[in-house]
Amino acid sequence: MLAPMLQHLDFASESGELIPGLVALKDGETSVDRPDERLAVRDALAIAEVDYVFFRRFSDSRSSQVVAYIVDNADNHLSETALAELHKRVWLHGGVPLLYVAWPARLDILTCARGPDFWEGDKVAYRPADRIAGVIAQSRAITQAMEDRYSAWRLADGTFWDDPQNAPLADSKKRAHERLIQAVVDTDKAMEGEQNPLLRTL
Repeated sequence: MLAPMLQHLDFASESGELIPGLVALKDGETSVDRPDERLAVRDALAIAEVDYVFFRRFSDSRSSQVVAYIVDNADNHLSETALAELHKRVWLHGGVPLLYVAWPARLDILTCARGPDFWEGDKVAYRPADRIAGVIAQSRAITQAMEDRYSAWRLADGTFWDDPQNAPLADSKKRAHERLIQAVVDTDKAMEGEQNPLLRTL
């Protein structure tokens, strides 16, 4: 059964049925038929501790797009330290923009589509980009707005990134792969690779 906080965000119907695009990773197995999704599932299994992969699927022949990894931590089996390490691995992988972590009474959203939020000084720390607390009577309107903003349906139809509130969750120039490419370019300039082809090759 999916964590209640994930059900609030429409990842499952009221009866508990997972919505289309949400694939459970149980004991290293899954039942996806599409080759592109099988490859994405294999990546998630290699990263470890991911419980679900959420795909945006298209009606034409385009490959499915991984839009989020989901960790069901409703039983507190992972500490914040372990989740910070997971966040680092997903960020370094570079292929998944969001990580949803469901706790017993809250849901944390971590971004993997900008700089490394998990660094705190010289160590890794758990630092969600946003947090949705469980329903509290006095803040129901705020909670509903947050749930609507991070709803699975917005990820599925692609409108999530159209919301100006979500724009700060991504900065392509600070993603892991972009930073690596920039480091290579900077190193080449520093050693004057254009004038030193042998050095550049090494």
